[in-house]
Amino acid sequence: MGLNGLNDIMIIYDVMCQYHVNLWDRIVNNPNLSISDKANLIMAIGLFHVHGHIDECLFRLAMSFIPGAGMVDGEILGSLWVQLNDISRSTCTTTLAHCAEVFDNHMNDSNWNKMVNIVSSVITKYRKAVVGLVDSKEYFDQLNSSAGEHMQTWQAEIREAERDQAEGNLKAMDIMAPRNPPNCPGKFFTTEVWSCHLWRCGA
Repeated sequence: MGLNGLNDIMIIYDVMCQYHVNLWDRIVNNPNLSISDKANLIMAIGLFHVHGHIDECLFRLAMSFIPGAGMVDGEILGSLWVQLNDISRSTCTTTLAHCAEVFDNHMNDSNWNKMVNIVSSVITKYRKAVVGLVDSKEYFDQLNSSAGEHMQTWQAEIREAERDQAEGNLKAMDIMAPRNPPNCPGKFFTTEVWSCHLWRCGA
């Protein structure tokens, strides 16, 4: 068994591209840490931070490319900074102990509100998702129909890459990177400059 019966465990960290390299070795070699052999650790980077990494990190570790991750940003502490920034002005002249107490109180209040409002929050998000599904499916079907004969080839490539990714080969997801079109040969384009070159290629 994994963690409380869960075998698939997603770990989201700002620099997971570096952190995951020796993670298993550190767990095994640390006498104070243990994890089930059946546990499947899924590595990911939150969407706020992954766009500050190199291109390869986006395709290998962004949750947008991990099956089952859902449409989440993976950032929870960052979303609280707005409220804490407003609070910080009232703690400028306080002692260190008072400052810590004020922040603790606000964080505890935030956690309490999340707990008591989680049901209504999930219901609201579900209703929005149901409405958005109609438009999303329409756009998705139009995109699929425009792919023509390439669809089956691309789907097979993606399924194979996702299988390799699940087995720990993150480099397999590099197949999601933009490729040079036939009428624009040359050096591989990164996502940052891809749009700048589209007009030159007649796209």
